Order: sequence, then structure tokens, then C-alpha cells
Amino acid sequence: EQVTLAHGGFTEKNVTVSEITVAGKTSADKPWSKLNDKEVGKLLKAAISDKSADDQLAAGLLALARSDATAAERHFKTAESMGAKIERCLGPLAGAAFARANDLLSAGELKEAGAALKAIEKKYAGTPWLDSHKKELKAARTRITEAAAEKLYAQAVKLFKQGKSKYTDLKEILQKLAKEYPSSSVLIDENRKPSFVEMELAAEGRKLITVSQSGKADYKTIQAAVNDCLDGYTVSL
Repeated sequence: EQVTLAHGGFTEKNVTVSEITVAGKTSADKPWSKLNDKEVGKLLKAAISDKSADDQLAAGLLALARSDATAAERHFKTAESMGAKIERCLGPLAGAAFARANDLLSAGELKEAGAALKAIEKKYAGTPWLDSHKKELKAARTRITEAAAEKLYAQAVKLFKQGKSKYTDLKEILQKLAKEYPSSSVLIDENRKPSFVEMELAAEGRKLITVSQSGKADYKTIQAAVNDCLDGYTVSL
């Protein structure tokens, strides 16, 4: 069975592929990214030699085109063991792994996404790709931190709304939030309702009252707030 592979090559930043033609039949032409696992298996069996480094590189490119970073890495390592230079493949490979980490993050798999980022930073340390994507990696870690903090905040709000009977549990959640995510927006955003400070004071048996001459607040002047304050009240400007 004759198989023709057509691809546009690859660089540090991308992989470009076009289509596959089997036995010259145009009806069988398909973008590489649209091939299913069965078609890929038939293609590799017909076109890829286990003893050819170039074929293993081609198989790795095909895997990358299908967003299968695991298979791509396997083929590239095999090619390297045969003497092929795979430095140019590391950029696209790292990019595919990073895309997978972002998919995990978007799906709410925070622990798995964090582990994936850690693996990328270890595996591709010293590569041009990692050096040029430090901002993106940092941004992804920030997203993980914020998402994890939001989960704890949601738990805290639920307990807060249930009243004093849940304040012991609320205090534990707030302490965990402050300890593990001290720089998250959840802690510093005063416009949240309820805010972290408001819930923290409630859990400690205190009440927050606000003072502002503009917008919504409990009092318009500090003196008015002080005059009405009882023990356990905290004034916020």
C-alpha cells in the first residue's frame, strides 16, 4: 500500500502539516488533525519504519498535529536513540504539553494542571522555548492560584450565609485561604460581597461597619460611626 505524507516542516514555534493521500486516492485525503486513532494506526503501520530515525521524526510530527504530546515525545525519543537531532522538535513538543496543561486548567483540574506545569519546567529547562515562555507559565500558575482561592472563597461564603452555627467551620476555611493564597484577589478585593475581612470578623464574633461619603456605606462620617459603635465592631473606611 502506497502512502504519501505531505508536510510543511516545523520550527521552534510551530508545526505545519497538510494532508495524507493513500494510494493516490483523493477521497482518502484528510487533514492530519482530523485522523482518528484507527486511521493513524494504519498510516503508521504502512508508512513508518521502526528502524528509521527520519520515520520516527515524521511520526512525532503527526502526533503533534493531532495534539498527542505523549506519542510525539515517544517517537522523538526513539529517533534520538537512533542518532537523530531532536532539538528543533523540543519547542513544538513543549508547546503541545503546555496546551494540555491549559486544557486541564480550563477543566478545573487544578492539581493536575499544576503538576503538568512543573513537569514542563523540569523537562524543558534550558530550552529556548522555556526561556521565551516564562510569562505564559507564570500567568498559568497565577490562574491556578486564583481558581483554587475562588473555590475556598465559595465554600466560605456558603458557610457565612448559614449563620453563627457555621462560624467555626468558616474560620477554618478562612485561615486556610489566608495561609495558602495570601496574594490572591480574593483576600484583597474589598468590593466583594461578602469580603474576606467581613467574613473573618464575623467568624471572630465582630461586625464590620463601613464609612464613606460616596456610594453605599453604613455611615457617612467617622464620628457618626464611632458614636454608634459597640464592643466588637470594626470600622472600615
